[in-house]
Amino acid sequence: MLNLTPLHILLDAHLGVLLSYPLLSVIFMFSFFPRSLQEWNRLPKQVALSKSFESFKEAISMILLVHILYVYYFSLVITCYFLIFSAVLYIQH
Repeated sequence: MLNLTPLHILLDAHLGVLLSYPLLSVIFMFSFFPRSLQEWNRLPKQVALSKSFESFKEAISMILLVHILYVYYFSLVITCYFLIFSAVLYIQH
């Protein structure tokens, strides 16, 4: 399986980008090592090039917090749409 990286990701990559191995099987593709490389390479420059472990942990915590809030927000939006849709269907019958 060929793993191509889009050009915009390569141009915005940080200096700590790690090269990925050829993904020859599905089992290897979803194992810890290749997934960790992909996640590391997706980190913003400010996080990957942190000067200390403490600043790295803080930046990762902020990324995770934003991700959790993003998922929570969209789950609320989907729930609201579902409730509105259910109410409209109930009113029509």
